[in-house]
Amino acid sequence: MKKNKFLVWVAVIVALLFWVSTGTSKAQKLCSGYINCCYYQTVCCDPAWQWNYPDCGGTGQCVSSDPANCQGCTPYSRCDTGDPVNVCVGWNGYRCGELQPPGPGPGCYVSNNLCSTPPPGCVYNCGNGVCCSTDGETVDNCPVDCDPGGGGGDPDTFTVSGFVGFDANDDGVWNDGDANKVEDTYQSDCGAYYNLSPAADLRIAWINNSVGGDSGEINYHTDCGPSYYQVYQNDGEYNFTLNNLPAGYNVYAIDHNVAAGCTLSGNTAVCGQLSDNNDYIINFIIQSDTPPPTPLPCPTGFNVSCAPSGTQVTISWNALVGAASYFLRLNRFPYTDWFNPDGGDLALESVDPSQTHNITAGSEYMYDVQGRKPGEPWPYSGLRCPFATFTCVEPSSCQISLSSNPTSINIGGTSSISLQITEEVNGTIDRVDYSSGAQVSLNPNSDISPPFPGTVATGESAGQNINITALATMVDEGATCNAFTTLTVASSPWWQVKDADVSTNGSLISLVPPSTTEGYYFNLRGTGGYPGIPAYGTTNLDGENVSEEGWLAQSGYNASKRYDYNYFHSAIPSDVTPKVIEANPMPNNYFAANYNNEGNVDSQEYHWYEYDGGSGESLTINSEGLANRKVILLVNSNVSLKGPINLTRGAGFFLLAAAGNIAVDPDVGGGGTPNLEGIFVSDGEFQTGTNMNQVPPVVDSQLRVRGTVASYGTIRLQRNLGSGNDTTPAEFFELAPDLILHFPNALGTRNMNWQEVAP
Repeated sequence: MKKNKFLVWVAVIVALLFWVSTGTSKAQKLCSGYINCCYYQTVCCDPAWQWNYPDCGGTGQCVSSDPANCQGCTPYSRCDTGDPVNVCVGWNGYRCGELQPPGPGPGCYVSNNLCSTPPPGCVYNCGNGVCCSTDGETVDNCPVDCDPGGGGGDPDTFTVSGFVGFDANDDGVWNDGDANKVEDTYQSDCGAYYNLSPAADLRIAWINNSVGGDSGEINYHTDCGPSYYQVYQNDGEYNFTLNNLPAGYNVYAIDHNVAAGCTLSGNTAVCGQLSDNNDYIINFIIQSDTPPPTPLPCPTGFNVSCAPSGTQVTISWNALVGAASYFLRLNRFPYTDWFNPDGGDLALESVDPSQTHNITAGSEYMYDVQGRKPGEPWPYSGLRCPFATFTCVEPSSCQISLSSNPTSINIGGTSSISLQITEEVNGTIDRVDYSSGAQVSLNPNSDISPPFPGTVATGESAGQNINITALATMVDEGATCNAFTTLTVASSPWWQVKDADVSTNGSLISLVPPSTTEGYYFNLRGTGGYPGIPAYGTTNLDGENVSEEGWLAQSGYNASKRYDYNYFHSAIPSDVTPKVIEANPMPNNYFAANYNNEGNVDSQEYHWYEYDGGSGESLTINSEGLANRKVILLVNSNVSLKGPINLTRGAGFFLLAAAGNIAVDPDVGGGGTPNLEGIFVSDGEFQTGTNMNQVPPVVDSQLRVRGTVASYGTIRLQRNLGSGNDTTPAEFFELAPDLILHFPNALGTRNMNWQEVAP
């Protein structure tokens, strides 16, 4: 197969030389090497391995009058003057720029040596396997023994790769690391790799002892990673030879993974059977023929000095006679990962016998120093010592944090003040002292028993953002740290009425703020100039804060007669059939949209409605603007009020009687005007609602009710205005005389007792 390829190339060479001899009117000189008209450029490589890019032109002709000659490159290629597209003409007239190569083709099956799809162009000229590369070396991956077929080739292959390593200390053991891998002649600026002296263009030659004529040679490439690499197709027993090794060096060992074994003979690795679908490694280890010079001895007089912060160290030693510089290595624990800059390891050279470096306080380091002779190449021969360890310790310090839960309390309420120790360096906290403003009291004020959980704050008087401070002390070390948190002590929520009598057989409690100014009474004067009278079983009110008049009556009421849901339902006039509410939740302004006379209107023009919640489903009422409408609503279940209910004072009327609870949504409120107007009667609880149970809690708005609220369970006053409690009641109830005057006759009880009264 190789012989046939050679004959074909001879024919091509003769044909191309003939083309040059005939000439053209233009100086279209044939480059006797690679011309690559790829991507609309003519590319010729000159003897100095530089690249010229004369424009190939729209007709594919070279416009340069004297293209640079390429020395010894095969196969010949030229610009195709007969094609309007610039393509490469090579193997048997095969055009690399075509979509599908005709067969037989060059067999360029490796990804970086192929004939690409449009835009047309050869990435490299594969030909017989000798390709041109931009660094002036042959590309290793172009196989020399491809089967024809335009991109074919034997798919079953194996690879051989490796590196050339220099045994720096001549100990006969390859343990010198990447820094002593031999660098390529063409790439000697890739970092701390070993450079041969004198420099040499190393080559790796091979021969397949099982297949005649299967042989070749590749460059020892690096690409800043010393290595060589080659793809092979033919199984067999191979020899691999390191060529061009300069005088003064010899190959003394090979390192391989060939199962059939390899032996070293001179510079040649003689290996057994290599088979497809394997990746083999064969490393050549070389050493110098010249004995290493006498190394510098270890430095002496080491001194390690830590900065007070513990984050800086200075290491010094006595100067060495004959040393031009010193190489210090700092290996941060763990020591097995040397050299790991991200792990805090350092390796620096200095002329002076002292170096200062930033380090991590509290970490252990191992260090050693090595002297370097003048002009001595890396790796240096000097002895390394002392491989001693040190730790720079941080000064004693601590950090704590303080938090309050909840962050706002009422007078008499409590908050847990939690302390957490977030850091203790070189010592432990032995004592914590707490302090605060006069608005709160703390228990305990100090603590000497770890783990110091914190203290409890009790609100004594109203105040906002009261500082509570914790001072932690490391007694033995004398270090302290502190933290603070804030706490708000608010007045407790309270409620207020205006011109209204309040009656309960139980407890009447309202935590009115301590003040005697107008508005800080429980019961305010109405339009008639007088407050109502509270009647109670027990109360916290007194003559100072109940009202300006101080009216307060410890008296119950007769509860034998219940004016509850059943009472109102039984009072439905016989000629009235309440309209059944089927929409739940009720749309906004439901009553305005359903105020027709459908047999649910009594003689006084009151419209009766009812909702059957027998299945246990609560009725939800949204916003209602009743104006002058008169509505009576009977619900045999719970009711949820999601919006305001308002009417025209003196004209409208609204009564809600529920067999269950009446719950006001916490978002109903605010604005300074009544949010609910009417008479609200509940057999269960009347709940004003709150957002303070959310996480985090949300301060409520004031709920204002004009009318009457009656509950046979509990009136649950839930709102909390936070700091607003200092000046504003959370719930405000105002008497509505017009609703009393408009109370329907059908629902009233009239017992008249005539008695003669003496003048």
